[in-house]
Amino acid sequence: MNIVKTKKYMALIMAQYFIFFFDISVNSFGNFTRKYVVNLLFLYTIQDFCLVIAITVLLVNILSTYIFQAGLFHLLYIRFGMTLIVSTLYLLLSFTLHTWHIMLYWSNPLWNDWTKGFHATFVIHRIVAVFYYYFYKKAVIKVADQKLYEEVDWAEKHLTLI
Repeated sequence: MNIVKTKKYMALIMAQYFIFFFDISVNSFGNFTRKYVVNLLFLYTIQDFCLVIAITVLLVNILSTYIFQAGLFHLLYIRFGMTLIVSTLYLLLSFTLHTWHIMLYWSNPLWNDWTKGFHATFVIHRIVAVFYYYFYKKAVIKVADQKLYEEVDWAEKHLTLI
């Protein structure tokens, strides 16, 4: 892989890590802005937008591989399928939790009476977040692998089997 492609993927990895750490920061410290619900709404909107961008960038990287262009979708699904499933689940849970959180605190921001459903959604969101962070970071590193962007023997073996 030449130096230009290496710099390109290094820049993409850094951008994805920035989005990744922003997401972790909002999940960790977002409730501290609860007193000012408009700020919380702004943070949640940016976080959800960043999640959509992160998943889009990951998909574009996956779809630009030689393996995808050769038509070996099942190999990419085996390698990145769980990441895409967990990312989609995390995005949906984030939208749900953020909407519910804003609806609960919009009229009275310092009221602290969580319903059982909200508490369960919050806990499930945080558990899925751990899996999202693991699988997403792993996928970002895997998608930068040079073998995915050039013709290699193992891909050609799969082409001959089809």
